[in-house]
Amino acid sequence: MSCRLVRVVQWLLLVLPWLVPSGAQGGQPAVTLQAAYSSISGSQAVLWLARDAGLLEKHGVRADVVFISSGSKLTLALMAGDVTVAQVGGAAVVSATLGGADLVLIASNLNTVPTSLMAAPSIKKVEELRGKAVGVSRFGSNLDVAARLALRRFGLEPDRDVAMLQLGGVQEILAALRTGRVPAGSLSYPDIAQARKLGFQELVDVSALGIEFPYTALAARRSFVRDREEVAYRFVKGYSEAISAFKTNRELSMRVIGRYSRISDTEVLGQTVDFYAPRMASVPYPTAGGVRFILEQLALRNPRARSADPQQFLELRLVKRLEEEGFFRRLPGR
Repeated sequence: MSCRLVRVVQWLLLVLPWLVPSGAQGGQPAVTLQAAYSSISGSQAVLWLARDAGLLEKHGVRADVVFISSGSKLTLALMAGDVTVAQVGGAAVVSATLGGADLVLIASNLNTVPTSLMAAPSIKKVEELRGKAVGVSRFGSNLDVAARLALRRFGLEPDRDVAMLQLGGVQEILAALRTGRVPAGSLSYPDIAQARKLGFQELVDVSALGIEFPYTALAARRSFVRDREEVAYRFVKGYSEAISAFKTNRELSMRVIGRYSRISDTEVLGQTVDFYAPRMASVPYPTAGGVRFILEQLALRNPRARSADPQQFLELRLVKRLEEEGFFRRLPGR
């Protein structure tokens, strides 16, 4: 048996327990839609798993899943109708909706900030970053929001006390750390584990600060949820089952993250799953508290955010329906 065939058989053995014979729920024909994600990170793995393990199709949805390289670009694609469902940081969606976009958060698998501020060994304290630079992916991204939060917690004002450098992506942040272009960078897993292996240290574990924040959420146009509620419901159902699979099937989750990140180091992949699995929401409600936190940050430069109601950015009916039907109680690990 060839190595390729062995890998295929191993994959099937991992995903078969989650599948049903029919590709559509209740005999309904499968609906095809476009979905996208905004970064190559372990926090994005739920959508990858939902698609690759057939959990969306199990519930009657075929998703063409694509990568759009930042939350702001993905949000624009969602607004334009080029994407139907986006897995994206909540900050980009709230900011766009505050500006008049017809978007809502319909689910969220991570309601905390799972990042760290990583630094060169010569930097012993956050305060030592004064007058220096921190690398982030893009301004307004989750990693940018997290870095600014961490700096402010230690009395440093981003852009005034510390330069914020927009580098493009996590690989560019790691490269800038290696070359010394920046002494510190904002990262999440698996990149935190990779940075540690390269000799960088954790200055701030932002996840330990207890911030409520829709870090990895599902967003859609409000009109899509209104006009095609059943399709949206089926998507959230398959997505929710993928959260359960991630939390309960470590090997499957490691394989999916390795496939998309092109990381083969099993130690790094295992650390990534072990970090995210307990932090993922078993019942993936996006929270008013998380949106309120975003609005508080936006209010520093946008006065309209001060009077905005967090509920206007949320559409909870899909997760609520699944909860009322007892769907989450029937999933493994509950």
